[in-house]
Amino acid sequence: MTTITFDTNANVIKAQTVLNRVGLTPEQAVALFFEQIALHQELPFSYNTPNQETLEAFYDSETGKNLVECANADDFFAKSGI
Repeated sequence: MTTITFDTNANVIKAQTVLNRVGLTPEQAVALFFEQIALHQELPFSYNTPNQETLEAFYDSETGKNLVECANADDFFAKSGI
């Protein structure tokens, strides 16, 4: 048996509301999640893996590098070439 611990936040509370509505406990939901991964050998939902350019943009935004400041929406559109 494995124990999984996580902090309760707004998303966890929202998820528990959904689980209650469908009659599942969080433990049952996690078990179903892992069963689906094992059965299909992939995550049970679609997702996109970020490419290198996106990863660099994430890094830049987290570290405050290469950021462009805009005064307003019009300035943003002008600087974005939109």
